[in-house]
Amino acid sequence: MILESAAGQAGLGSNGTGNKIVLPNGSQQLTSAGNGEWIFFPRGVESVSIILDSTGDGRIEATNASYSDVENDTVPSNSIVPWPDGDIGVDRKEINLNHCQAFRQVNISGTTTLYAIAKNS
Repeated sequence: MILESAAGQAGLGSNGTGNKIVLPNGSQQLTSAGNGEWIFFPRGVESVSIILDSTGDGRIEATNASYSDVENDTVPSNSIVPWPDGDIGVDRKEINLNHCQAFRQVNISGTTTLYAIAKNS
């Protein structure tokens, strides 16, 4: 699993290269403290651009746990990798995520909104 910091701010509207939004509604928003749902890394894509927009504190986590563990939300804590930026405050951050089973957002306080755009190879 590879987590890379992306340069610059997120460009949410620039999606005209055949890349596709991974989340069904375009984003996933958490308004209270807790973990978001695990989102499976899409097959057939090179990477996923993950954007986290936070009005409080939050982070992104990834795992290579088994499909069954992710599906049943029984992912072992020692298989969860937080993104390199750690917990962010009021900010918008972007990373490129490559080769993992699934990822999720964690909301510590305020509201966090997750955007995920698959980048075709």
